[in-house]
Amino acid sequence: MQCTSCSSTETKVLDKRETEDKKATRRRRECLGCQKRFTTYERIEPINIRVIKKNSNREQFDRNKIINGILKACEKRPVTKEDIEKAAAEVE
Repeated sequence: MQCTSCSSTETKVLDKRETEDKKATRRRRECLGCQKRFTTYERIEPINIRVIKKNSNREQFDRNKIINGILKACEKRPVTKEDIEKAAAEVE
């Protein structure tokens, strides 16, 4: 992490806590060079998975399509819903 005042990369974390909505982590940092304090937020960045189809079209990945395909392929087999969910998670 780079200091906002002196651009030093030597910082230490003084305090870490979740935001109220639990969607970010707030960190209070101190620069070891100039002793200024600043706050950073860490958020999860969603990954947009794109699928390239046979006709070269691109579309958003849809987990439900994977699950429906596995269900159709295994409809007369003793496969549990949990196994199908695990397989879909591995594909994703």
